[in-house]
Amino acid sequence: MRNTGILLFSLMLLSCERKVDLMFPKEIDYFNESFVNFFPEKVPLSYSKLIVSQDITHSHPHVWLKFYEGKEEISRLTLELEKKAKATYVSEDTCILSIDKHLNSQNWFRFDKNSRTKTEKDFSFNLCSKGNFPVPNFFEEGWGGTDSGLTGLEGYILYVIDAKSGLFMDSTKLPNGRFTPEGWKHGYSKGVAINSRLGIVIYWADIW
Repeated sequence: MRNTGILLFSLMLLSCERKVDLMFPKEIDYFNESFVNFFPEKVPLSYSKLIVSQDITHSHPHVWLKFYEGKEEISRLTLELEKKAKATYVSEDTCILSIDKHLNSQNWFRFDKNSRTKTEKDFSFNLCSKGNFPVPNFFEEGWGGTDSGLTGLEGYILYVIDAKSGLFMDSTKLPNGRFTPEGWKHGYSKGVAINSRLGIVIYWADIW
């Protein structure tokens, strides 16, 4: 009976993951305050990963947050996102509209999106992606896990909270608009990707 009590107590501790305030580094000032206003105020103490990138050479400015959650919180968040998402996509969908889809963990350093010279490379997009909202390509090490798809993710559902085409930041703080889909030379995308099986949550806010 005593062992059962210890087991139940341990399970209770695991299900009640302690959380701490989400703290952004000073680099977040690169973005408008409203850019990440949908990110959670608190994240699990045990593991969270945050990147605030101002890169306009290889990719584009973005803020990504990754952490693990329990089944109950995953279910709650999924229900919430299903109600407010503008669109929902499966990470392996070949018709997904991915920004910087040409990048992967092996080739990203070969591209210069800050260059103003013409390139002869062609990065066409599938016709079936027309009308879809853009999502990020999580090509950076430690975020995705695969170079075979358009998003760098496997087993995720991507919920697009907001996405618009146009200039929403000083053009000097953005890449040159090359390698982007027709109609999305510049724009932004915000959303959440969830892998329910692994309990992984990724928040994104990308602008290009």
